[in-house]
Amino acid sequence: MKKNLTLATIIGLITLSHTGMANRGIEDIQSELKGLRAKDQEIGLQKKEIQKKIHAAEAEILIIKNQEAFTAAVESLNVQHPTSSRRVLIYSRTTG
Repeated sequence: MKKNLTLATIIGLITLSHTGMANRGIEDIQSELKGLRAKDQEIGLQKKEIQKKIHAAEAEILIIKNQEAFTAAVESLNVQHPTSSRRVLIYSRTTG
């Protein structure tokens, strides 16, 4: 009976010591993961800024290439003015 108790105590101590080591390892891995996520977010923000600049440059090139078409399209627009004056309707949520 004492052998079983001693064996159980030894196994318990070994298990506790390994979980302590595992916790320190997990904490190190979690801190590393936190750092990697921060770097990933930073890179993502930089990537978004670069993509915005790329799209702006492409749009500017498109506008320069098609400047005549844009000018002609704007000049061909017909503005239709209202035939009668506008009326404003006032709605009230209260009854009094």
